[in-house]
Amino acid sequence: MAASKAETMGGAGRKRAGRAAPKRVEARLEEAPRRRAEDREADALRNEVLGIGVLAASLCLLLALASFHLDDVAAEGLAAETGQTRNLIGPVGASVANVLLSIFGVAAFLLPVTLALPGLCFVMGRKVRVAVADAIGYPAMVLFCAMAGHLLMHGALVLGHDAGGLIGTYGAEILRALFGRTGAYILIYAVIALTFVLTTRVSIVRLAGRAARPMARSAQSARSGVQQGAGSLWGRTRGRLGAWRSARGAARAVARAER
Repeated sequence: MAASKAETMGGAGRKRAGRAAPKRVEARLEEAPRRRAEDREADALRNEVLGIGVLAASLCLLLALASFHLDDVAAEGLAAETGQTRNLIGPVGASVANVLLSIFGVAAFLLPVTLALPGLCFVMGRKVRVAVADAIGYPAMVLFCAMAGHLLMHGALVLGHDAGGLIGTYGAEILRALFGRTGAYILIYAVIALTFVLTTRVSIVRLAGRAARPMARSAQSARSGVQQGAGSLWGRTRGRLGAWRSARGAARAVARAER
């Protein structure tokens, strides 16, 4: 008797469990899209916060470089005595800008730009994928731009530092010693063009073609205007010459008749 009751209760429990299982599955299926939506929203907020931080850092770096004064990091001067600097980001910005300018020269201004690109991607909700070409291309572009700055400006000082910085000066002088000035120019600009294409995925040939289209249209319209003007001038000149010949012929005819 007790065994039959236990079997009856066990069967009822299994029936209830069998009825409850589909409900739990349905609840989980309904809950899954909600969780995915919440996860996507949390990821979007996290990326937005990260993007704002990266953009703020790139802006601070750009302002620190643009407002750099050599007096702000001098051992003797107003900044050393009072602690007040003319740099927009203060003593920290002046120190960071001094280090970057001494290493990269004018190419240091590329660093805020390359830092702002992933920040924009984070804010706009795009995935940031760092490929091998990007990891190699961006540093190589900055390095060879520093070399180009040294060669172009012939070692002139920019914001109190060499135009190519420490890396650009030594790199450019090594290339010039190995390949000569012309060879160094060719090699440096070839590497800059190559790294630009690899990192930005923008074709220089297509970019030049798009830039040349308005110029070609302007040249075509100018040539058409010149041709029309020349044709009109020739037509007027030809008409006047014909009228002069006709008048001359008539005058000769009158002179012959009088004789």
